[in-house]
Amino acid sequence: NNSSISNSCQMKQLEGRLRLCSQSIVFEPRHSSRGIIRIPFRYMAACPSVVDNSIVILRSDRCVIMKTNNVIAPYEHVHLTTDFRFKFAHSSPQMMISLIQ
Repeated sequence: NNSSISNSCQMKQLEGRLRLCSQSIVFEPRHSSRGIIRIPFRYMAACPSVVDNSIVILRSDRCVIMKTNNVIAPYEHVHLTTDFRFKFAHSSPQMMISLIQ
């Protein structure tokens, strides 16, 4: 039964921006119906890895979902080990990986 899993945890493929912050990685989807996803570094199992020179994979034990449907509300803290895959369309992921390390 997937009713207990957040909609944001059931994402397939979304376009958006990936931002590197001092304590986390933040994904801002193009469509405001999906929440902004914040992935704190302290909950990542290891440094993100690069696959096929365009995809970054990272595993996190927790993430925070904010502003779902563009509504300011309490943040949703998701305590679920998740593999996030980010495909870079306009740049190389190696620069981001080197900044994280």
